[in-house]
Amino acid sequence: MAEHENETSQTALSSSEQTTTPATKGKQGIRLPGIAACLLISLAASVVTVFAYDRWCVQKIVAVDMKGYITLQRYKYKDGKINDEDLRKAFDKLEQMMNTIPKNKVVIMGDTAIRNAEVFKLGHEEELKQYEELLRRALQGNPSAQDQ
Repeated sequence: MAEHENETSQTALSSSEQTTTPATKGKQGIRLPGIAACLLISLAASVVTVFAYDRWCVQKIVAVDMKGYITLQRYKYKDGKINDEDLRKAFDKLEQMMNTIPKNKVVIMGDTAIRNAEVFKLGHEEELKQYEELLRRALQGNPSAQDQ
């Protein structure tokens, strides 16, 4: 009877070994592509999350060259190139541009930005340089203009 139980247990072991061995081999073959797919999906989700957060949520600092824009408008007005109505339109345009800056951007004056800040130039750089050169020449030729 002991032999009969021994045969039964050996038969049971051999049948369980037979069923687990092929199933384990199949699971190992599926396991590697499954892990790779999980890693790729996780990596893609992380990249999309960081990109979306950086694009729409995180606060960013931008500097606006408002002083240069106002100076340019003042020079144009003093030279008679624009009238009162054009000056009002220029400042309305400035207000509209300031209102179009997204909410996730903190705006500071361009003069306060030391480095590593994105600076928006509102006026035309070349035009502003020409007016600054004209003002410098006018101040050198007319000492009383410095008091103004």
